Amino acid sequence: MRRVFTAILLMAVLSLSGCGYNKLQTTDEQINAAWSEVLNQYQRRADLVPNLVNVVKGYAAHEQEVLENVTNARARVGGIQATPELLNDEQAFARFQAAQGELTSAISRLLVVAENYPQLKADGLFRDLQAQLEGTENRITVARNRYIQAVQEYNVTVRSFPSNLTAMVFGMKTKPNFSVEKADGEEQGMTGSIRRFFLHLFSGPWLVRRHFSDDAMSNIRKAIERSEHSHSGQICFVVESGLHPYQVLTGLSPRARALEVFSNLRVWDTEQNNGVLIYLLMADHDVEIVADRGINQRVPAEIWEQICHDMEQQFADGRFEAGLLHGVEQITQLLQQHFPANQNHENELPNQPILI
Repeated sequence: MRRVFTAILLMAVLSLSGCGYNKLQTTDEQINAAWSEVLNQYQRRADLVPNLVNVVKGYAAHEQEVLENVTNARARVGGIQATPELLNDEQAFARFQAAQGELTSAISRLLVVAENYPQLKADGLFRDLQAQLEGTENRITVARNRYIQAVQEYNVTVRSFPSNLTAMVFGMKTKPNFSVEKADGEEQGMTGSIRRFFLHLFSGPWLVRRHFSDDAMSNIRKAIERSEHSHSGQICFVVESGLHPYQVLTGLSPRARALEVFSNLRVWDTEQNNGVLIYLLMADHDVEIVADRGINQRVPAEIWEQICHDMEQQFADGRFEAGLLHGVEQITQLLQQHFPANQNHENELPNQPILI
């Protein structure tokens, strides 16, 4: 009788319009892909640790406790089997998260100790490792954010009707996630909020100038101009060093801010509704694309997300100009495909990058 009931329930679920099965499978695959990238970046960091410890030991061998803490934290990370099953085990996921947090804290303390040794700081290998470590931490942040977004989308689908019925039939349950507020280790709640507050408080126009020279801004403007000669769409690039303290305290996300900018600059007000905003929030290492309905309805969300991901990967390596130009090129190809150039095309949005 139970088998008959299950079969009837399965047929009923599958007969529903938009039962959500394909959505569940797609988002599950997105989670797996995002998780692989998280593991790759964490492994990249772990691979840097032995050389970092050896270099520091050469100048500060008596800092034995700090050096041992880093080595032991790395060993604990290596002792956790990051299998696919971990994504469905909340306790195992928490242990993985805690171990990575311990390693982050241990490395941070080691770098603080290094500040007391001028000769160590001047060592070429140490500076190279430190730069690699900084880039890797940026990559970890990007990868974690992508994973967080993928899991959020999947969990919403699992809980929503009628896809929740499909999920129940196929035994698909919500998955554990990193906390959105976590950063710089596994800081939570108020600590993460305070960290973000100070990141934005001490950012400023200098942060943009550090990564985008006048020549870089000029090259970006020229790239947008060339792009808009090849299609009838519009591209607008906006970079913001950091948010106002009040915006940070109220929890304004980069996406929400990008939507505000999209509205304030009237990117939505082009003749063919094909304006595309590239918004970069430097303090959060986050890039968002907001596309008007004319082009957005023709391009799947995952393509926009992939373009953002590609740019953020280059930003994490310090290639800000190259990353932005690559994003413009990818968006250009989409606009060429859906909005070919015409003789009556007018420039409706500024090509010059906007700093706010």
